[in-house]
Amino acid sequence: MSVKNSEGIFGLGFSEADAQLVLLPVPFEATTSYGVGTLEGPENILQASGQVDLYHPTYNEAWKAGIYQLPEDSRIKAWNFEAKKLVDEIRSSAATDKSKAKIDQVNAISKTLTDFIYEQAKERLSENKKFGVIGGDHSAPLGSIRAHLEKFPLMGILHFDAHYDLRESYEGFEQSHASIMYNVLQMKNLKSLTTVAIRDFCEEEATLADSDKRVKSFPAHQLFDWKASGTSWSDICEKIISTLPEQVYISFDVDGLDPTYCPGTGTPVPGGLSYAEASYLLRRLLHAKKKIVGFDLCEVGASEFDGNVGARLLFELSLLCLSSI
Repeated sequence: MSVKNSEGIFGLGFSEADAQLVLLPVPFEATTSYGVGTLEGPENILQASGQVDLYHPTYNEAWKAGIYQLPEDSRIKAWNFEAKKLVDEIRSSAATDKSKAKIDQVNAISKTLTDFIYEQAKERLSENKKFGVIGGDHSAPLGSIRAHLEKFPLMGILHFDAHYDLRESYEGFEQSHASIMYNVLQMKNLKSLTTVAIRDFCEEEATLADSDKRVKSFPAHQLFDWKASGTSWSDICEKIISTLPEQVYISFDVDGLDPTYCPGTGTPVPGGLSYAEASYLLRRLLHAKKKIVGFDLCEVGASEFDGNVGARLLFELSLLCLSSI
């Protein structure tokens, strides 16, 4: 049965001390370039989480290891407000020395946020807890990924997204949602980046993905072509999983799903995964005995339906993470 969320995420009532998995909400979307609303994603997911039934036929009662969501830190929305005001001013004016100074200010705010999230993740990882980030836009998890890579230097990243996010910067913003994986690839000890359902990208990103041997791409058109030729989704998942090391960090931008499941996401693109396909791939990671060291879920929109899908996806990611302790 479902439960009320008055006692925290999924209504579970765990304290941080008793929880094996700690979640950090990051309501930040200052550099989004199309739709808005992912700022409300963490709270929207929290409110919808009470509608999620706790039993799962694959993960059983993995939630009993404990899931705790930290309270929103008021500084994050303050940083978002400050940066968004600057971004709006930059976009409404011609390029000048003043706009360059404002871009520098936005980049400084983004770095402050990244450093804050890094410290939050590092603290929980030092306690041997699992840690997850709930965005907000997809710039949110950079600090957490850095902390995870320090603790798990052999890990690879499984990246669900409609976009490569491999732009060196976007509109001058060095830590925008469009640059998260470019920034991750600057971490030279990262072993691999496997990216799934990509279908909207520029030539520069495609060139980088092709030239960096750590990147393994499974774009949406390739997935469709395989399925159209009779390859089963099970066999396709096997191809994807074969590129991953034993330790895996999952970065899940919800726009990796078809917009049917995430209509309020920041940059929806038709032709993504179905929820069932994504869920099946996650379950196959467990069957393949991959150790999920951490994750993020980003770009969930503000509508009730977006929150419902986001809460269920968050629950599956959490159970998978807890099942591979």
